[in-house]
Amino acid sequence: MNLRWLPLGVLALAVTGFIALGLLYGHWQRVEEKIRPHEYGLKMRVTPVEIKGENGQLQLASNSTAPAEEHERVRKQEMERQLDLLAHGGAAEKRDAALRLQLMADPTAEPKLLQALNDPDPKVAQRCAKTLLTLWQATDSPTVNRILSQGIAAYEAARYDEALESFQICARLDPQIPDLYRLRAEILLEKRRLDDALEDCQKALMMKNTNFMALYTQARCYLEKRDGPAALESIGKALEIYGTFQQAHQLKTMILSLQQAGEL
Repeated sequence: MNLRWLPLGVLALAVTGFIALGLLYGHWQRVEEKIRPHEYGLKMRVTPVEIKGENGQLQLASNSTAPAEEHERVRKQEMERQLDLLAHGGAAEKRDAALRLQLMADPTAEPKLLQALNDPDPKVAQRCAKTLLTLWQATDSPTVNRILSQGIAAYEAARYDEALESFQICARLDPQIPDLYRLRAEILLEKRRLDDALEDCQKALMMKNTNFMALYTQARCYLEKRDGPAALESIGKALEIYGTFQQAHQLKTMILSLQQAGEL
């Protein structure tokens, strides 16, 4: 075709069309490159699927362990390792294990923690005693745990009525907290309600007969009632469980002194 004989307007239109087609082709190439991730080092995740059910229901499946389950598995493994160190490690290892177990122990650790209460190292025994009390006060309810913590804080601040109210609320919400009744007994003892305090000590011991603190509080109640033999029996049981329980040793010494002085 001889372009010299084409009208100028037609020639300009043809040139513009060729330019437009070129631009459109370039744009399409760029779009196509964006939708081909494998050419740019991108990875695609394929989730396994399986078809179940009469209607061919599509279900997504995952081979990875849930983070919470993995965390729990690691915690249990570490807890067992620390319990082994608590039983068979050197002096420093036992102290460190007893401290770490305060953060990771669960009720399955209770038998070995109880054994460690008679460790000759008072620091090891003291840390295990603290862990046991924490386990005996724990519940699955965040609300109950919060109210119980508030009650303990009020008791430590000598706000006895506030503490007693918190413990009574906890008892209504969850009556199966082993150490709750010992805590309430201590408040009742402070308020000189000795029979009620002894009743709560008995409830605590029915739930956990190894509750050395309940036995200690029970001995204090008997001492206030001037029942020396009963007080001595309770404190003796506490020391059988927790041999280096310093407060129990001091109370036993006091009871024996009062008996020798004829005041019990």
